[in-house]
Amino acid sequence: MEDKEINEYIIKIQGKATLFEPLNLSRVYKVEIDGAITDVIDTDNENGTYSRTYRFKPTLVNVLADNGEVTRTKDIRSRSQQLRAVITREWRDLNEPISAEDYYEKEMKTLIAKRINKEI
Repeated sequence: MEDKEINEYIIKIQGKATLFEPLNLSRVYKVEIDGAITDVIDTDNENGTYSRTYRFKPTLVNVLADNGEVTRTKDIRSRSQQLRAVITREWRDLNEPISAEDYYEKEMKTLIAKRINKEI
């Protein structure tokens, strides 16, 4: 594989957030976004270098007004995506010696087993 000289790194934010209340046109806002990189694209600059663009998809957004008020938004992820994110965060925090995917599988089996035993 050829080594590329990347001379520019770009983040491209794509998506939306559903607000629970309206925003005021005359206010200044700060936006905090949690999300995931969903794609990486290298573009030839036709001078021997490349630009690398990371596509970022928001999952959770907070809108902070200049007076400190926070406007909540709806988490657009499905419940299964939210659960996977929680399990992955737990895996990272616990510094488990297994892969994230193996930890996810183990935790999902535990959750399912608890539900099955509860129904019996």
